[in-house]
Amino acid sequence: MKISKINYFKILLVTVSVIVLFALAACTQATAPATSANAAPDPSPSTVPTVPAQQNPVLPDFTSVLAKVKPSVVAINTELTGYDIFNRPYQQEAAGSGWIFDDSGLVVTNNHVIEGANSISVVLWDGQSIPAEVVGADALSDIAVLKINAPNLIKMDIGDTS
Repeated sequence: MKISKINYFKILLVTVSVIVLFALAACTQATAPATSANAAPDPSPSTVPTVPAQQNPVLPDFTSVLAKVKPSVVAINTELTGYDIFNRPYQQEAAGSGWIFDDSGLVVTNNHVIEGANSISVVLWDGQSIPAEVVGADALSDIAVLKINAPNLIKMDIGDTS
């Protein structure tokens, strides 16, 4: 079964959305206040523990995050030569994902996505398919950098540890 490039990109966006949702939900979980182990309980009725009512946590609105990263997430399609059990070559298609690292056209992906590929194309968020060439790849860290030539690319803002 062959998935069209548009459907693959929709699946990719849904996957990114779910990851962002879980990341934001994990960041917003409240922590319980610490109590001293040596503190004596106060017998007054006001300190009798009560069971809190069931609360449905309100998840943060992540649509602004998704809108910000969507133009920078790309689908990567590759074609490579495979061999059957009789050592006859045949063309095989594979796909992966990546993100625009620099507005000059540098795209970061995984090495296993492009390893052994005869041709590589990058599909932008608007459906535009652009041929890509490998700038560098490292199998040990499973990172690869591709170069595409396209105008008006939107790079992804990456975090700053400071």
